[in-house]
Amino acid sequence: MTRCSGETTFACASLEAYKWATDPVTLTELFPPACTKIEGESRDGSVPFENGIGKIFYQMPAEEYAERQAQFEALVVDVLNTCLEPDDDAFEKCLKLFDYMSVNYSYQYDFQAQMSDGANYLAYTTGKGQCIELASVYAYYLLQAGVEALQVGCNNPEMAHAWTYTVIDGRGYHTDPTWSLRDPEAGEELGLYYFLMTDERRKDSGCALDDLTVPLLPRYWANFSAAEFTASDDRYCFPEGSFLMSIDEDGKTVHYSCCGEEYDLCYAQE
Repeated sequence: MTRCSGETTFACASLEAYKWATDPVTLTELFPPACTKIEGESRDGSVPFENGIGKIFYQMPAEEYAERQAQFEALVVDVLNTCLEPDDDAFEKCLKLFDYMSVNYSYQYDFQAQMSDGANYLAYTTGKGQCIELASVYAYYLLQAGVEALQVGCNNPEMAHAWTYTVIDGRGYHTDPTWSLRDPEAGEELGLYYFLMTDERRKDSGCALDDLTVPLLPRYWANFSAAEFTASDDRYCFPEGSFLMSIDEDGKTVHYSCCGEEYDLCYAQE
């Protein structure tokens, strides 16, 4: 996590990179407190980028923004310190943060009224969001924990939805935090069906993968880039109707229930 202390410029390789770094989409995905609070276009006629230096145009007092970012950083650090242990492997980080998301976030139906403060940022501070925010929040937590992840989605007449694409040990997986939200006080357990899915499972759930939307890509659509977001490894796939019981971290085993029976899945990485 990069902290801003009120700087007014930053080094940048090119104008194209500067525009990407200050784009609202990039900011909301990678620097949530900066979205709508920092812009890459001047309003006073000054040149925003030249000679490898880009200017930061604050939309609020710089010292107030620095405090806003510090508070956000403290929030994220607290979540990671509460959920994770220093020796957790990538799978454990994914599962523990997936569990955290399932009980600490809920679906937001009126997010459009809050867009002026950045939808992703508000998802962190309110614990509410739609699929695009929830997928991004989960991805951001994973990134801060050292796991590759980003928001992807599909947008077609049959299904418009977003989820998180994660890479563990060089293999890609789809995880859907939105469809796994639950109320533990109502006795709801953590469902594992939408955790670390394959392409086949993702498609079977109604989400087309022929042209994924990827907000962090320069042109948004996966087909416009050479990037691939495939998931063929099924080592972590749980049967439909599976619910988490416990994790044996010493034995690298997940204990889960399915259809009234108890089972184990070994997640030890090769």
